[in-house]
Amino acid sequence: MTTSTIGAVSSDSHTCESLYGAALEGPEARAIDIVKRFEQRPDLSSISNDEVKSASDELVAFRLRASPAAGTLIAEQESPLNQMLTIIQSGENQTIDTLAFKTAGMELLSFCQPYPSKHDSSHTQAAPAAG
Repeated sequence: MTTSTIGAVSSDSHTCESLYGAALEGPEARAIDIVKRFEQRPDLSSISNDEVKSASDELVAFRLRASPAAGTLIAEQESPLNQMLTIIQSGENQTIDTLAFKTAGMELLSFCQPYPSKHDSSHTQAAPAAG
C-alpha cells in the first residue's frame, strides 16, 4: 500500500535556502526590504500593491510547503504584509505590527542558521536586519 502526499513538505534546509536565496535575493529578503521601507515612510508611498502582494504570495507558498516549525514563523510574517495590502487597497488607516514581523524574522534566521546555503555558507549570518 502506498500513500501520496499532496504538496510535499520541503526540508528545512531547502526552505531556508530558498527563502533567503543564494545572494539574499529570496522572498525573505524582499519582505524585509518592504518592511524597512514602510518603517522609513509609513505613508506607504514607497511600496506598491503589486510588490507587497507578490511578497505575501511567495511567503504563503513557502509556508504551505514548509515544516510546521518553519511554517509557523513564516505565517507570523504574513500578517504585517497583509495589513499593508489592506491599507493600500482600502485607504483605511491601520496600525501595522512590524515588531511581530521582525521578531518572527529573527526567529526564522535563528531557525535557518544550521542550514548553510550551497552557494554561500555565510548567507544566514549576513541576512539583512529587519530594522
